[in-house]
Amino acid sequence: MVTALSAACTIADGYGRYTAPEQRQLYRAAKRELLRLETQIAIARGADLISAQAYTELSARIQSVMRLLGGFLVYLERQLAPEANGERATVAR
Repeated sequence: MVTALSAACTIADGYGRYTAPEQRQLYRAAKRELLRLETQIAIARGADLISAQAYTELSARIQSVMRLLGGFLVYLERQLAPEANGERATVAR
């Protein structure tokens, strides 16, 4: 639960940032937290602490959030590409 909370807070913090580099940094950190969470629930399943059904549902939710973050990170990378060429990046809201 602590890892899931950390991922959610990092996503919220990223959303509250106004520059693309800050958002990218926080969304990458959130993806790392989600990977950590995925590992933790796999360990819990292996130790028979959660049911197969709970594991499947949680894994699907994690993958869904990771896909969303991945898509937004691609968008941010596109925003930052012009910045690398001396142009200014904007953040979508």
